Amino acid sequence: MSDTVRDRVMAEALPEIPKTGISDVTLSNAAEKAGVTKRQLADSFPKGPASLVESFSHWADRRMEEVLAARGKQ
Repeated sequence: MSDTVRDRVMAEALPEIPKTGISDVTLSNAAEKAGVTKRQLADSFPKGPASLVESFSHWADRRMEEVLAARGKQ
């Protein structure tokens, strides 16, 4: 699993979620937009939409840590 692939797919999936929900369609559309192969998608999101939720949670945690770290440097 590649964090880079997950991050690229996540960036494309976030705007799709309001339209198609957290679904296989969202993952497929996001992967296509991100230039990710079906194999890379399956490896990075092995549980499909459930892996998308998990990936989003980790992504949100990283973003929060980045913001807090930046505030601490001010």
